[in-house]
Amino acid sequence: MNILIVEDEPLLRRRLQSLLEDLDPEARVTGHTGSVQQTVEWLQRNEAPDLIFLDIELGDGRAFDILERHPVTSPLIFVTAYDEFAVRAFRVNSLDYLLKPVRREELAAALGKFRQWQRSREAVAGLQDQLEALLHSLQPARPRTRFLVRRGQKMRSVEVADVAYIMVHNSLQYIVTRDNQRFLIDHSIDDLERELDGQRFFRANRQVILAHDIIANVQPEPHSKLRVEVTVPFDGPIMISRNRAKEFREWMGA
Repeated sequence: MNILIVEDEPLLRRRLQSLLEDLDPEARVTGHTGSVQQTVEWLQRNEAPDLIFLDIELGDGRAFDILERHPVTSPLIFVTAYDEFAVRAFRVNSLDYLLKPVRREELAAALGKFRQWQRSREAVAGLQDQLEALLHSLQPARPRTRFLVRRGQKMRSVEVADVAYIMVHNSLQYIVTRDNQRFLIDHSIDDLERELDGQRFFRANRQVILAHDIIANVQPEPHSKLRVEVTVPFDGPIMISRNRAKEFREWMGA
């Protein structure tokens, strides 16, 4: 826990630092200032501390002058010899308001408020992260628009619109273009099925994904299977199983 102490009386500052370090082993005073100007300059040069202890009456003004001159995002605990500023202090979202001389038990209670505030903030941040992840997962994925393919040591980009079908051969995945070029790709056919536009592509079987507009004819086969003929050369028949035949007919007519 990094702490900035704003206090123009060195003896009081050292006592406050000693109490903090005694009450919380994680407390680390990373800066101390004694005036409005010094504090503004310190805040401009350094990362925001986790917590600021802020004396209200300073030699060149009041703590509220700091807040007007520089945006402060750190939680504040005001320390003062007077209680007349309490209402104004709480209006700027301070965690606590301590009267001098600071008593050990009151300081411990103020640190407890900070820890509670910190846990609440972390819990809210965690919930926000979970919500963002959930919303992201619910958003429909954008269909893939191109492939990075390789032939030998060379790579190039192929637009999805140029793909006739995707096939598995000898445990390797290839795309075949409408002009009958074959390219090796580094994606599984299962992943590609999820990434492609389902209106344009259909998973015919475990080895083939077909583009809609290369289908020339569909022939019924025994056992309610379907045989698909395509306009781009394909080695062997493309069969649609009985289990997928209904879904294929619906896809063809969509």
